[in-house]
Amino acid sequence: MRGITPLSALLAVAVLLLAAAGARASAPSARVVLPPGEGDTVTLGDYLANQAQGGCGGLGPHTCDQRGLYSRWGFRNGALASAPSEVSNAVSQEQPEAGLTIVRDAAGVPHVFAGGANGFLKMGQNVELTGYTNQALNTIASACGVRKADGNLVDNFGDPDTKNNGVIQPLIA
Repeated sequence: MRGITPLSALLAVAVLLLAAAGARASAPSARVVLPPGEGDTVTLGDYLANQAQGGCGGLGPHTCDQRGLYSRWGFRNGALASAPSEVSNAVSQEQPEAGLTIVRDAAGVPHVFAGGANGFLKMGQNVELTGYTNQALNTIASACGVRKADGNLVDNFGDPDTKNNGVIQPLIA
């Protein structure tokens, strides 16, 4: 009876790695550890007081709330939300100007939603395109205000005979 050859062992490992990669690829998830995105200015007095007393006092909000994740090599959910109402653990929301919404989660991380091109594009849209270069270019040109001579949206940028003309409708507000 023959033992396992190096080649068959290598093939077995390759098959296992490919299977594991395929399993990961089928269900992607975003996991993050973020430093304090926007904190207060820490004055010299605040810093010195903090150094004397230890802990997180005087360093501003969200300076230390992720230290535990760093020390444990941990992560928190970093999935992108497609709308302000879908931000996980939202604690505040502001709209500093039309078309701009900022939602802060419990860790103080700002999630910024901006309707692009003066409201021409929808907020929070994720679109996966394969082979639709003309539609992407048409959408970008139209969002920038470019129009055809008749005033309609650009829909035939590049090769006018291609079947992929038009704009990407899910992106248009």
